[in-house]
This record gives sequence, C-alpha cells and structure tokens, in this order.
Amino acid sequence: MDMVSFESKAEQDFISGLMKSSNIDNIHNAGRLCDAEVEGCDADRFKPLNVNGWFWASTLRMMPPTNLRSNRVFNNWGPGQPDGTIRADGFGNEACTALLLKNGDYNWYDEPCNTRRTLVCEDLPVPNINFVRNQNPGVNIP
Repeated sequence: MDMVSFESKAEQDFISGLMKSSNIDNIHNAGRLCDAEVEGCDADRFKPLNVNGWFWASTLRMMPPTNLRSNRVFNNWGPGQPDGTIRADGFGNEACTALLLKNGDYNWYDEPCNTRRTLVCEDLPVPNINFVRNQNPGVNIP
C-alpha cells in the first residue's frame, strides 16, 4: 500500500466523503515535488518545477501542470497553490502535498513533508505489487 493519489475527481470525492464522515479535515497524499531528493528531476521536462515538477509518488504518474485548468484533466490545487520554493540546495521547502478542507472545499496544498497529518493509503498498482513479491521470495503477499 502507498499513500492515496487523486488521478480523477471520483477518487478524490470518495476520499473526501470518508473524511467528512470521520470529521477529518486534512490528510497527506502521494503528491510529491520532483526536487533534488528525487533522481532525474533536473530533466528539462520538469521545468519549471513549480508547474511541471509534481508527480504521484504512489503510481509515479505525473500530476497535471499546476497552471493547467481543463475539463479533460483533474487538477485540484487550492487557490495560490503550490506556493513553496526551491532552496539553494535544490530541495523544496514544501515538497509534499496534502488534501485540506478550507472554506468548504477540499483542495491540494503543497506542504513540508514532515507535517503530521492523517494518512490514507490505497492498493499499489499490480506491477508494483509484483515487484515487491519478486523481491521478497518466501513472503506471502496476497
């Protein structure tokens, strides 16, 4: 299992419904900034990082560019988000994401990775599970 990613509005609506019924107003999710901590993030396709450098760590799929608003992609950054910066050492000061309830809406916000929040996990994609199985012979991974 890994932290939840929101690749569709339906996925986020499902989780936000669970959050409402549990009185939880914030959770960590799998959104991650491609910064100096992640190998290969110096590639031109990630530039500028605040627009093209976000991905779902659980599935390794790119998040839509932060400035793209379209009916064809789900992009749910909160107002003014992401607003973190890249430090001189290449690391983001807000390199992780959270789903937060603010002003009645659930949106994505960039956050420091060490902020304590509730975790919501989802099953890994089959190739990831198979990789774990292959790396752990003799361990029963259903």
